[in-house]
Amino acid sequence: MLAVRFPGFRVTGVDSADSRIRIDISVDSNSAKCPDCGGTSTSVHSSYLRRLRDLPILGNPVEVTASARWFRCRASGCSRVTFVESLYWPARRHAQRTQRGAVVLRSLVSLLSSTLRAALAFSLGIRTGSSTLLRTVDRSLL
Repeated sequence: MLAVRFPGFRVTGVDSADSRIRIDISVDSNSAKCPDCGGTSTSVHSSYLRRLRDLPILGNPVEVTASARWFRCRASGCSRVTFVESLYWPARRHAQRTQRGAVVLRSLVSLLSSTLRAALAFSLGIRTGSSTLLRTVDRSLL
């Protein structure tokens, strides 16, 4: 098995089919904190998969599939019924790319012209277009 380290997560699978590498991870905890009241919950409501594009390995695209769970907040007085556990460092909310992948794209945008950055990203194995690169920078300014 591939020795990959994701602090706070456990690797549940690795697959390399069709010149694409997929790494499956899940949060290495049985509980999560409610973002409103701060109470800890172990009551899982449901789960879903987040697919995140990461930096390529040897020119092959990498997808990190993170299993995220919805929890029920059982704290009395809390208005939140359910909440999703935070993935912390791999990706921001609603992101389709890992944070480290977004950092590389932001660097390309700040250093190169539009034609060069898209060409360099493609040669590095990062499948993206010029407009996506600009959106990545716009999102980081929020």
